[in-house]
Amino acid sequence: MAPTILCADDDRNFCRILARSLREEGYEVETAHDGISALEQLKALRPGLVTLDVLLPRRDGFAVLEAIRSSPVLAETPVFLLSGCTFTPAYAKRAESLRADAVLQKPVPLERLIELVGKQVSPEASAEVRKAPMEGTLEEVPFPSLLHHLHGMRATGVLEVQQGKKRKQLQLRDGHPVAIRSNLVNETLGHLLVASGTISWDVMHESLRRVRRGEGLQGRILMAMQMLDEADLARALRNQAEEKLFEIFCWRRGRFRFHRGARVRSGNALSLSRSTADVIYDAILLRAPLSQADAFLDGCRGQRLVPTESPFYRFQELTLDDAAQALLARVERGGTIAELGELDEADRRRLYALLVLERVELRNGPATAGAAHAEPPPSAAPSSTTQRRATRAGAERIRVRGPAPVAAPSARAPAAASQKAPVAEPEVAAATEAARAPEPIASSAEDESHRQRLTELGKRFRLAGSAFEILGVRDQADDGEVRAAYAELAHDTHPDRFAGSSEAVSKLAEEAFGLLAAAYEAIRDRDRRLLYLRDLARKDRDQAELEEGHRALKAELEFQKGELELRARRYETAANHFQAAMRAYPEEGEYQCWFGFAHWLRAPEAPGRLEEAITAVRAGLKLAPDREKPYLFLGRLYKAADRVKAAEKMFTRAVQLDPDCVEALRELRLIHMRREKSKGLVRRMLRR
Repeated sequence: MAPTILCADDDRNFCRILARSLREEGYEVETAHDGISALEQLKALRPGLVTLDVLLPRRDGFAVLEAIRSSPVLAETPVFLLSGCTFTPAYAKRAESLRADAVLQKPVPLERLIELVGKQVSPEASAEVRKAPMEGTLEEVPFPSLLHHLHGMRATGVLEVQQGKKRKQLQLRDGHPVAIRSNLVNETLGHLLVASGTISWDVMHESLRRVRRGEGLQGRILMAMQMLDEADLARALRNQAEEKLFEIFCWRRGRFRFHRGARVRSGNALSLSRSTADVIYDAILLRAPLSQADAFLDGCRGQRLVPTESPFYRFQELTLDDAAQALLARVERGGTIAELGELDEADRRRLYALLVLERVELRNGPATAGAAHAEPPPSAAPSSTTQRRATRAGAERIRVRGPAPVAAPSARAPAAASQKAPVAEPEVAAATEAARAPEPIASSAEDESHRQRLTELGKRFRLAGSAFEILGVRDQADDGEVRAAYAELAHDTHPDRFAGSSEAVSKLAEEAFGLLAAAYEAIRDRDRRLLYLRDLARKDRDQAELEEGHRALKAELEFQKGELELRARRYETAANHFQAAMRAYPEEGEYQCWFGFAHWLRAPEAPGRLEEAITAVRAGLKLAPDREKPYLFLGRLYKAADRVKAAEKMFTRAVQLDPDCVEALRELRLIHMRREKSKGLVRRMLRR
């Protein structure tokens, strides 16, 4: 049976999208939209994982997490805290004290969230469990909200939308629309040019006739007919792509499917000069049905409007005109939608857009009901004196009752360590007996010996990379091995053993024993060891990501130097810089393509150099198939190799990916002019 996940968030659209994405991965998913219903669902479902928004209405996320941890049945349930507001140090301390398994700042990248869920809860891996791609209806999740949340989640893949016979595919890369494909005849280039008055119906039909004869793409044919120049074609292709996207905002009904990691074939490139937020905002103002905005606003007229503290818009530019700024100022004064008074059509659209983009959010109850937004009071941290007293009191409990010794966690204590003192099982008796402190010995020679030994142990514990290294056991050790290792080290470091020694020795013992006790607490049983190993893996992955970031930065700096050298026609130096970028970050295909092209330019006549360059650019193209530069470079190399048809195909693909790629447009025009000139020469020869 697939694991169950409970998603608790007051944003219903976010819940729907996240639930569908997780179901695609093979999980059973339930949703809740306030703290009380989340707790009710928790008791009924006993889920394997909970994603919990901090600012839930009726009972905030911290209160829900506190109730989970205090429940004997639910206490060990893994919980991910999601926050749309700034996560302050007090928030972080509260989350740590309540043993949140992860604290995630919205917007959470979809791939990252799914990866974290997979590491916390292992779903059934069989094909029967896995679902179809994430899908739903536009009645449930309107297209503006769908696009906004996928952008916020930095999703990569193809969003397929369908309304009757209409069908469109939108390519997203890190949440940004980059290409689109449509099956609508009235959205073809020719029809849009006719609709704008740029060409006539006769010209369009003639261009289509030539397309059917295999003379090339319609845009290039219209250029050859001198109906368009390069700038006109680039502008027309850009407008065509944007019209295909904007038209979807008119749909009130339909179905959607999101295919993660998929690609659109032969789509129009979307060279958007605006942010995704601006595109959504403008589309709602200009194209979305007013009835859609009114239906949404009417459904929540009694709810309060509040500006969002840290919404998705922080990660994207949103340009607001004076009217929108004035509306936002009215919202900031507080009140409900009804209390804003009569809004004209434009303001209703603006308010709907601000709600979709989460610049403004809804809250239940009167204006004073903002307690969910209040920062939770930080819990008081115990002083070092208190910690020492707790350590000594723990030693006394060892002598009387026999539970395993516990020290207050040090700054290096793992986050998974329990807040309560563990009760020893009968089989720990030997370990606790061994940890009893013998009578202290206070001679100066022995004091110095203790100092050296404790200094060595303290240094070893501090430099250890994990609790396993502190205890000197392997990460596959069983409970008995861990207990035995702890008992041996506890005998050497327990503070009571050094009660008659100098103050310096006592402090060294307290420090060493504190580190030892925290390590033992983290891995003393199998379940804790599994949690601890997961945390270690997470830290290793974070370190790997940091190192990858450094590599990427180094490569980008080398690449920028190479670009400057290439513009200055210092091809040898440029190739060296591109090669350094490629070695620093081989995952980026564009670096390989630029190196291949510069490698040819520095010695174009060298034997075999052209083929070497083509091989390098083609290898880079496999890693960066959605960039226009690799196709442009490959086209120029094929042209140098006198492979004109292959070059034309590459230049055409570069224009499809970027209608503003002037170099590719110019190359295509030259190829076409030479072809026409050749045809004219043949015709003159035949007339003779």
